Amino acid sequence: MLLLPTLRQALREAALSLPKAPRRSFRQAQRTAAVVCSPAAGPHEILERQEALELLRGEMAQLPLKARLALTLQVKGASLKEIQDALGISEDAAAQLLSRARALLRNRLR
Repeated sequence: MLLLPTLRQALREAALSLPKAPRRSFRQAQRTAAVVCSPAAGPHEILERQEALELLRGEMAQLPLKARLALTLQVKGASLKEIQDALGISEDAAAQLLSRARALLRNRLR
């Protein structure tokens, strides 16, 4: 799937940048996600895709640093053990951190 590397790159960039994005409703995010996953994208869809990635970058930037790093590592394909080692925490703490980070991000995108 060609889109997966693009989304991974966007998440990587989002974890490293700190811009703030305006909040949008969860339904808007769902509609945009549907467009992002579409294999045939026209100019309007591309613009929506860019806006969705900006929204994601902004929301990722607002997460606590460890949460942002944990999510970024997971998106890059790191295992729980690798995340644990990178952050210097236990495996249980890494799992809990990822769970909380996903919940925070999900709540912010609503």
